[in-house]
Amino acid sequence: MKDYQEKMSREMKIRHFAESTQDMYLKVVDRAVAYLGRDPQEISSEELKDYVLEIEAENNLAASTIEIHIHALKFLINVALNRKSDPFIVERRKRERPLPVVLSREELKRAFDQSENVKHRTLFLTAYGTGLRIAELCNLQVGDIDSKRMVIHVRMGKCRKDRYTLLTPELLRQLRAYWLKYRPTGYLFYGASRDLPAQTDMVYHAWKRTYARSGLEKKVCFHTLRHCFATHMLEAGVDLRTIQVMLGHSSIQTTSMYLKISTQRIAVAGSILDLVKFC
Repeated sequence: MKDYQEKMSREMKIRHFAESTQDMYLKVVDRAVAYLGRDPQEISSEELKDYVLEIEAENNLAASTIEIHIHALKFLINVALNRKSDPFIVERRKRERPLPVVLSREELKRAFDQSENVKHRTLFLTAYGTGLRIAELCNLQVGDIDSKRMVIHVRMGKCRKDRYTLLTPELLRQLRAYWLKYRPTGYLFYGASRDLPAQTDMVYHAWKRTYARSGLEKKVCFHTLRHCFATHMLEAGVDLRTIQVMLGHSSIQTTSMYLKISTQRIAVAGSILDLVKFC
């Protein structure tokens, strides 16, 4: 490992960066170093800014992608290399904020019905029925399913925070059917072995294949299931603060985005909302 990579890895681990963030930052910096052909200590901050503008123009990258490049380069220069004489300073950019795509419950059922097997169907239903991020889903343990309190314990989510989200009767039924077939003991959705979690890439591509077979034309990704969870909860009358807690958002402003997406508001009547009743 090169000197700058070792320093970045050390500083990111000290700060408890997620492994996915560590990998992303290292890839961004490695690409910049290869492009400019010199050691980072020899590259000025102005050259790095020019580099960012060049790759943005050449590859027509989205504002969110460029922001990741900026954060990675800023971390390299200002933190890992601690270069005080020539820091990398870029003011926060204005980001494009298009509203996320949301599928109706009928569209979700159409997609879920194309699942290749019980495991994939349960993965998708759990993601939609709980609002979990893909990494949180893969890291679920069997013991995190609390059927007595009807909640799911999300451990070490984004920013290393724990929280609870709901467990509906229909999702519990689906999870029990899955357990009887696969008998997981540690990780609920295990990967190559029972001691390893399912890989996020596997889950992502499984959903991509499943959705493609549905024939639906909306452009979605796996994270769309989380958006569907929040939007459908809001439309069923669940208050924004409760949705914020279940999603694990630090700020209510982030959750309030779903107010713009929701097209209807229906009062909650009688019982707990069961998002996956059609499974």
